[in-house]
Amino acid sequence: MKDEKRTKNDLLRELRELREQARLLETLSIRPQGSDASLSLQNLLDAIQEGVTLMDRDLTVVLTNAAVDRWYAHAMPLLGRKCYDAFLNRSEPCHDCPSRAALETGTPQTYEAQRQGPEGPDGWLEVHVSPILDSGGKAVAVLEYARDITKRKLAEQALTRSEENYRLLVENQAGVVVKFDAQGNILFASPGLCRVLGRTEGELLGAHYGPFVHPEDRPLAEGGFQNLFEPPHSLDMQVRIMTATGWRWYALNQRAVLDAEGQLAEVVCTGRDIDEQRRAELALQESEARFRTLAESAAVAIFILQGERFVYMNPAGARLSGRGREELLDIPFWELGHPDMRERMRGWHESFQRGGLDWPRAFEARILLPSGEERWLDVACAVLDHQDQPTVIGTASDITERHRAEETLRQSEARFRAIFDSAAAGIALGAPDGSIVQVNRKFLDMLGYPPEEISGRKPQDFAFPEDRDESVANVRTALAGLPQISYRIEKRYRRKDGSAIWVDLSVSPILDAEGGVAALLAVILDITESHQARTALAQTLAEMDSILENSLVGILVMRHRTVVRANTRMTDMLGYTPEELLGQNARLIHVSERNYEEFGQIYLSRLTRTQFTNIEYPLRRKDGREIWCRIAGKAIDPSDLDRGVVWCLEDITEEKKAQQALRQYAKDLFRTKQQVEESARRLAAMLQELDEKNTRLEEEVAERRRVEEALRDSERRYRELSLRDELTGLFNSRHFFEQAEAELRRTNRYGHPLSLIFIDLDNFKKFNDTHGHLAGDRVLAALGEVLASSIRDTDLAFRYGGEEFV
Repeated sequence: MKDEKRTKNDLLRELRELREQARLLETLSIRPQGSDASLSLQNLLDAIQEGVTLMDRDLTVVLTNAAVDRWYAHAMPLLGRKCYDAFLNRSEPCHDCPSRAALETGTPQTYEAQRQGPEGPDGWLEVHVSPILDSGGKAVAVLEYARDITKRKLAEQALTRSEENYRLLVENQAGVVVKFDAQGNILFASPGLCRVLGRTEGELLGAHYGPFVHPEDRPLAEGGFQNLFEPPHSLDMQVRIMTATGWRWYALNQRAVLDAEGQLAEVVCTGRDIDEQRRAELALQESEARFRTLAESAAVAIFILQGERFVYMNPAGARLSGRGREELLDIPFWELGHPDMRERMRGWHESFQRGGLDWPRAFEARILLPSGEERWLDVACAVLDHQDQPTVIGTASDITERHRAEETLRQSEARFRAIFDSAAAGIALGAPDGSIVQVNRKFLDMLGYPPEEISGRKPQDFAFPEDRDESVANVRTALAGLPQISYRIEKRYRRKDGSAIWVDLSVSPILDAEGGVAALLAVILDITESHQARTALAQTLAEMDSILENSLVGILVMRHRTVVRANTRMTDMLGYTPEELLGQNARLIHVSERNYEEFGQIYLSRLTRTQFTNIEYPLRRKDGREIWCRIAGKAIDPSDLDRGVVWCLEDITEEKKAQQALRQYAKDLFRTKQQVEESARRLAAMLQELDEKNTRLEEEVAERRRVEEALRDSERRYRELSLRDELTGLFNSRHFFEQAEAELRRTNRYGHPLSLIFIDLDNFKKFNDTHGHLAGDRVLAALGEVLASSIRDTDLAFRYGGEEFV
């Protein structure tokens, strides 16, 4: 009886196994035919190179194939045990078990996990979990399809270590910047260069670059420096430089800075350390020698194709194709293909040989073995030049089972996936509560996150702390208006590396069949560059307005002889408010109608023939007083004066009065000479001296006018005028305070000495009272010339105020 009972139990167990095998056959779409129909399910599963495991609803292992048995040979037997006990040696299931999730949700799951060996983890597996549903749609079992990805994981870990080492190198090494004069002497050295050379900035300034260059590379460096004097005035080179740690290779980019005459004034050189790159090139040569060893032992097929035939196929490729390696080298490669693919594969070759079609980089190929068996391969190729002819090198792995299992799903998702992944904009699918479910590659690239760190997060997670409240409010407002409302805003997000990215964000609801919100579709476009451009433009305009309003000369912008812009100095000079002056015709400020017409016919029209005009002309203030102005004008477009003219005006009324008084004084002296005979000789001498001084004064005034005309040629010179004393040509007190602050900071930073010399003219007021202010001004101007010609290029001279100088 006991034997009979055991026999019945055995029969019941075999019946259950047959049912599970039949269900598995349906799941895998396996239909044995012909002579293979007699093969058992276990034989079919054992033929699969990847691991296959079937578990019931209680996560009890009911079926495994040979690959799984081989991986977990130390834990045998596996059948009848819980999966977490058999595979993980745990007494309780994992709280986030993907297999349980597949049973509970009825949806496939994919995860990566470490494979447990007898001594601990000994590899990595990529596992695809598919629920098996009964006729009522309820999950009754799960099928796990596992692929060994240990080599890929090891490669990823090695790559991560390599990236960390590279990042550490970059973060602790700055580029070098140095500036030379035309003789090759150092004018500026960046802190990075000081660190590299192990020298202080003071030690480098004034030194010639030659001693820092390796003797063998010095002729190249000297020849390159001379080439900078000729167009294109730039040069790239690689030389060895003596650093604090010895000779190192540097890649240098040199650019000449030209002066106004087009002559070389300075050379700016930037460089980066490429010593490691040189070593990496040697390491690359060594790695190529190891390629063949790796290829011969690889588990995937590796081939090299030239023309229509293979010139190399590794043992794995021969096994995969069911042919010997010698046979593979003697047949055209398309002969391996299924008859349905041969012409297409042959077409690739013919088009590639004609130079028309680039060889496909990745594709799936169906091949036909000599036995008649069909196999699907995942092929990845790269095209390169080898032995002076186009060569295709590629890898192939067997994806026959996966292809059969995924074919139906691939067809249904292909169109959506192509659009989703190839979109030029970032696209995200979100749950109705705003959390992210899926994003495309462009979205990941824009925010700098890997896919696993995006899923489940909400938009406010990517906002800067100061923007987070606003981001949360935007999401709440949008969700409150769904499903009717779609919205679009410009938003700043924080990338994973901490940098900011500005995006154009639009969010729309995706409705289900009942009209409810099933998901949210968000599209983002990177507008960082345009946003930065708008911000920079606003800052530039603000700076230009500040320069215009703080200019020491009056500035008028006129179009059709009508005022469209006037700075504060201009309105103060003419006695009008900006509102009273804007929009007024130039007649308002001219002394008479005749002057208005004369100015337009002579001076305004001159701007169509010359780039710049400079005149002295009388104008009328609001209170009716006449003032003399030195006027400089420049057309925005000389070919079209209607586009506008910029006028710069300086009030020289007092200067005119001084000239008139000087001429009147000369007349009075002449009359006195006629009346007083006994003083005739002295008076004549005084008049002669006065005439000579007047001539020199007029010459100085003329020279000053020429200088001022050159200065007005650009806005940069207007800025310089605001920093220089008009009488002496030295820097003024305002620039003294600015420069003093900068020099003090430099002194505090580098510990360099700083010297100040204060100069005050004694009895200058008495001299002015005796000889007049004009003579006093000439004394101050002469002293300014003496100071300017007596100091070094690195020194600065200022007129502090009155007769005081620094």
